[in-house]
Amino acid sequence: MTDENFTSYEMMLIIDPTLGDERTRQVIEELKSQIKDLEGTITFEDFWGTRYLAYKMNRQDKGFYVVLNFNLLPAKLLGLTNELRLNQNVIRFITLKTPKNYEVLTLEALEKEAEKYKRVRKEDAKEEKEERVERAPRTSRPKPVEIEKKEEVKEEKPVKEVKEEKKEEPKVEVKEEKVEEVKEEVKEEVKEEPKKKESKITDLDDVDAKLKSIIDDPDISL
Repeated sequence: MTDENFTSYEMMLIIDPTLGDERTRQVIEELKSQIKDLEGTITFEDFWGTRYLAYKMNRQDKGFYVVLNFNLLPAKLLGLTNELRLNQNVIRFITLKTPKNYEVLTLEALEKEAEKYKRVRKEDAKEEKEERVERAPRTSRPKPVEIEKKEEVKEEKPVKEVKEEKKEEPKVEVKEEKVEEVKEEVKEEVKEEPKKKESKITDLDDVDAKLKSIIDDPDISL
């Protein structure tokens, strides 16, 4: 059997953290012996230790992480995964097929690469912001639009005007007629009075003349 028939895999396991160090080591050794029994070869192993889970699994919020890289025939992989599903000490596991020329990295190397990647992302983000600020045209703020206030026009009620006109017209006419009548009466009285006085004066003059004539002529008998 040639190595070309084998496929390289990477498996990550989460083991129950309550087992302790010795029992955890035993579970890992049992898994490695299973792979060897299936004519597989282990190429790399990395123990990540106890870490917090994203959410609780099997009533556990922590788990012991293990990464194993091995070569195995694809037909025998199903038997290995079925045995792991029945193992109560294993909380979760995942198996991935690795490509050719795959570079295996330890946890420390992965963490360093993650930090480097974060720094590069931050620098790229800063450069993008600076470019946007330089490219962005300076625009003046728009002047606030002045809203013209419309003068409120109060509509005059035509009904009220008609009523006022009707009330005022008869009062003015009556007053004018009375004033004219009074003026005419006063004029008539003024005209009549001097006539009466003149008539009285003429009568007295006649009487005086007659008396004088009698006095002058003694022969006139009364």
